[in-house]
Amino acid sequence: MICEKLKNGICSVATNLARKDVIPILSQCEYCTQQVEPSQSINRVTVSLAINGAVDAETKQHVVKTYGHLLTRSTIKASGPGTELQKLISWFYSPDNKRCKCATRIAKMNAWGPDKCEENMDTILRWLKHSATINSVIYVESAVRLLVQLAIRRARNNV
Repeated sequence: MICEKLKNGICSVATNLARKDVIPILSQCEYCTQQVEPSQSINRVTVSLAINGAVDAETKQHVVKTYGHLLTRSTIKASGPGTELQKLISWFYSPDNKRCKCATRIAKMNAWGPDKCEENMDTILRWLKHSATINSVIYVESAVRLLVQLAIRRARNNV
């Protein structure tokens, strides 16, 4: 077992925060156990899971207000596809935009690693399209896909 907080595929820490069952993927659990903050507790991984898992805006807002400091840029894993993508689109990235969830998504991509990012390309493109809409930036899927592929390639080279 990776984590004592994972029971029947449900993360009890994130579930308590989200007030709804949260089912993480294996790489998220692995990343959680590697945290400097107390692993297998309220940390940037479980907070991210809770924010994404909460169904009502009030719960999401409460989690962000109470634990959002764990998701700041300084806590984002230093390397990975998310960080590489952030570097490529730094002019577009805005950690202050509360509607964007940039820090959470960067951390998630880093936790996924290059292979999982390739598998989740459609999700990543959806995130970026949403962020482009929020920031009134033109979104051209073929160009954005190339940027994501470049970020993945750079992350592989940094490993």
